Amino acid sequence: MGDHDHIRSSRDPRTNVRVAILSGILFLSGTGALLFETLWLRLSGLAFGNSVWAAALILSSFMAGLAL
Repeated sequence: MGDHDHIRSSRDPRTNVRVAILSGILFLSGTGALLFETLWLRLSGLAFGNSVWAAALILSSFMAGLAL
C-alpha cells in the first residue's frame, strides 16, 4: 500500500547481491585489520615491552591508518 510497496517492488535483485558482496568484503577487511593490529601489538611488546604506552602507540597508529 502506498509508496513503500512501489519501492520494494522496484528494487533489482542484483542490487541485493551487490550489497551482500560489498558487506562481506568490508567485514573481511575489518577482520584483517583487527588481526594485524593484534599482531603489531604483540610484536611491539617484544620491542617496547608490554606497557600502556606501547598499546597506545599501536592503537593511535591503527586509528591514523583508518583516517587515511
